Amino acid sequence: MPIAGGRLDFNRVVVEHVGPNSSLGIAPSGLYADAPNMGRIELFRFTAPPVPGVRYEQRRRGLGARVSDRGSLELQPFVQALLGAAGTLGHAVATDVPAMLDRTKVSGELRLGDGALGMGRHQLVLAGQAEGCNRISMSAAVLGQRLVARMPGLSASRSTFELLGLAGTTGRVSATLELHITGLDRQPVRAGIAATVHSMTVRDVRLGSPDLR
Repeated sequence: MPIAGGRLDFNRVVVEHVGPNSSLGIAPSGLYADAPNMGRIELFRFTAPPVPGVRYEQRRRGLGARVSDRGSLELQPFVQALLGAAGTLGHAVATDVPAMLDRTKVSGELRLGDGALGMGRHQLVLAGQAEGCNRISMSAAVLGQRLVARMPGLSASRSTFELLGLAGTTGRVSATLELHITGLDRQPVRAGIAATVHSMTVRDVRLGSPDLR
């Protein structure tokens, strides 16, 4: 799943098999797989459209209306919507999703760019991409059991937050983090997240200052 400029282009995603390969795409109804011998299989159904960051598939006009563009996903608005949603954005549809995840392993790296990440008053302004900061390594021997994300060099120039009804800011933030995500194979998904902060430095913390209103 190649990601470029924070965008996942489903036209470049290939599901490899021993036989003919399948394709992934994203439609108004949700995420799907087009398998040569089985037709369209709906994997994840959206329950709160429109979903931020999603550009849906496009079809050619005329007989057959074949898919000409399988759509794309902008990760930043999508992740921010996930974090800020009061409920779920959708749910898994395919009954064999747990079995699929138990056959899936993950190995990859996300390189976060500089800029603000978050919603409303809760934002972290990432900085240090040129120095190799803010890289996340992701690995899972069995995705359905555990996904591990390690961030050895979190670096932010500042952050904003709200605590007990008071607005706050900080200066530079640096940290070493590790996340363990489990429960992805449950139906419905009930992911558990265990976070370990190996080290963290936060400078110039201010809370409730009049000029933050």
